[in-house]
Amino acid sequence: MTGSPQQPMPIRAALEELFQGELEPYARMMLFSADPRGGLSCAALRDPVVLDERLAHFGAAFPGADRRAVASFWSQYYFAVLTIPLGLSMVVLGRMPDPALETTDLVWDPSGGGPSAIRFRDERGTPERPVTDLFETMIEAHLAPMIAAIAAHAGLAPKLLWSNVAGYFEWIVQEMHRRRSELTLAARGAAIDEAVAFFDCAVLPSGTRNPLLKPVRYVEEGGEIVRRRRICCLRHMLPGVGGCGATCPVPEGRGATA
Repeated sequence: MTGSPQQPMPIRAALEELFQGELEPYARMMLFSADPRGGLSCAALRDPVVLDERLAHFGAAFPGADRRAVASFWSQYYFAVLTIPLGLSMVVLGRMPDPALETTDLVWDPSGGGPSAIRFRDERGTPERPVTDLFETMIEAHLAPMIAAIAAHAGLAPKLLWSNVAGYFEWIVQEMHRRRSELTLAARGAAIDEAVAFFDCAVLPSGTRNPLLKPVRYVEEGGEIVRRRRICCLRHMLPGVGGCGATCPVPEGRGATA
C-alpha cells in the first residue's frame, strides 16, 4: 500500500533552517505574519498618496535633493530586502513564500524611514518549481507593479528601477555561484547554473521580455575584473551619501563612497 505523498516543510520553517550562520542577517529582511512590528501592505504603495508619505519620510534626511534620486535610493533598500532573501529561497530551496503585493507588507526603519524588511503572510510556500519560473512569478506578482508605481510617481525611467533590482538580485545569484562548493549549495548546482543563465535570457519562460536582461557588465580595469552597472542609480546626487565606487557607470559616481 502506497502512503500519501510527503508534504513539503512549510516555507517559514525551511527558511529558519536556511538562515543560520553567515546567512542569519538575511532572516531579518524576511519576516512572517507572527512578527509584531507595524507595517503597510505593499499593495497600498500603488496609491500615490501612500507612496509619497513613505518617500517624504525617507527623503527628510536629504532636504532639497532631487526627488528622483530620493525615490531611487529608497527603492534600493526596498529591492534589497525583497530580492536577497527571496533569491536565496528560490535557488537553494526551489520554493518561496507567495510574493504578491497583496500578501506582503513593508516594514521600515522608524528613524530613517528606509525599508528594513518584507513581511510575508504566506507561511506554507509554493511547491518546488524551476528557478526561472519562480523568478518570473516574483517579477510579475511584485516587481513589475511596484516599479510601475514608483516610476510613475517619481518620474523615473522604469529601466533605472529594474537596474536597482538587479544590483542586488544578480549579486546574490553570483555569490551563490561563487560559493557553490559549500554544503548548503552543493546539491543545487543545476539550479545555480539556471539562475546565472537567467540574466542572459532575453525572454521569460512565458515568452515575455526579461526586464533583468544583462543588467551589469564585467570589465577589466587595472588588472582586476570590475562589476559595473549599465544604468546609474543617481545616489551620488544625494548629499552625504556618496557614489557606488567602481560599480557606477558614470564618472561622477565613482568618487568617494559613503
